[in-house]
Amino acid sequence: MSDVLLPGNGPAPPSDEFAAGYGEPLDRVLDPRAWQPADQLDDLYRRLDEEVDEALRQADATKLAVRQHIFGRIEEARLASRDLGDEIGFYAATPELIRRQHFGLLFRGGVEAADGTSVAHDTLPLTVMSIGVVLVSYDGSYGTWGHRLYRRDLRLRGMTPFDELVALLDRRIRENGHPADRHARLTQLGRSGIMAYMERAILLEMGRAPWRLGHGNPVSFPLLTGSGSAEFLRKSLDLLRRLIDFEKFVFVQSETTERDLLTIGDALRPLEYVVYDTAEDAMRRIVEAETYLRRSRDEAREFIDEYGPKLVRGVYRASEFAPPYVFYAHRERVHEAALIALADSTLHEHRGFPLLIDLADAVARAVFDPASIADLVRAAYAARGKPYRYLSERETR
Repeated sequence: MSDVLLPGNGPAPPSDEFAAGYGEPLDRVLDPRAWQPADQLDDLYRRLDEEVDEALRQADATKLAVRQHIFGRIEEARLASRDLGDEIGFYAATPELIRRQHFGLLFRGGVEAADGTSVAHDTLPLTVMSIGVVLVSYDGSYGTWGHRLYRRDLRLRGMTPFDELVALLDRRIRENGHPADRHARLTQLGRSGIMAYMERAILLEMGRAPWRLGHGNPVSFPLLTGSGSAEFLRKSLDLLRRLIDFEKFVFVQSETTERDLLTIGDALRPLEYVVYDTAEDAMRRIVEAETYLRRSRDEAREFIDEYGPKLVRGVYRASEFAPPYVFYAHRERVHEAALIALADSTLHEHRGFPLLIDLADAVARAVFDPASIADLVRAAYAARGKPYRYLSERETR
């Protein structure tokens, strides 16, 4: 479906992409004489109004074109698809269907949502990471799980202090300036990777409701890449296999860079949704672009071959006032999943995002207060007579 929005015979891109996107040449933007004093706001307000007005006018025209032409092509793709059959397409829910989800499933505790929070306090001698995950439902039940990780570069293991120091400096010199350095990879694994894993593990293994509601892409980047760890990749793929085999799940993303999906979603009216494609191609692009050990790449490809066609993605709009959101579901349960996401999102009209995920997030931030870990670390250093030595400049402003 990635070619739906590509007619193939459109105009060539302009030579000056910056000017085409921003409406003024880069040379002018970088000229201090073209900038205005902060106290002269009339022109700024006028330009803002003009830009918003024109952007909305063009967006309305695009919505109409999408509804008239693209939705029809999606239906044609549905009829021609051998992989997804009847799942691909444009759909509209009814208030009665939404009511059934509210009173027949959601308000009876038939859906549980998980969300997590993580924070790291990074100092030269020690990085402390706090990770928490919360599971909630509308019947009032909830659970919380937390863990802290302590990351130290310097851990003496049978070496003399001098030899360990030399090895430490050598590692840090080699890591300088490399975004994929060892310290950064381990920090990413500790925060985003492990939190994503535990959100899904708790949702799958600790949940008791018939349906599970998750936040983000179920096959998220840290899990599909293993965050640079072959061992973590194997464990992640095993968990994802079990999650997809469970079938009764729906994941909703807060935001996405998939602008083709957002363009289609922006043309939707309230309670409408589109089942767009499988997640297979998107996952494959990640695997082919990332650096893996040969065995790890083969394992990731095998997972995608088997489970990529089972995971579908779409986009829905719950409210006239809210943006569209991308969702993921099992292909055999995609319509049930879309209705659950829509029903829960209508409870928060101005956001149009699942209220149960917002509830899990609020509980997670209250139980695992991000500010508390920093305060505890600072207090620990202060108790040892070093209250400021390892604080950043921003922390002491």
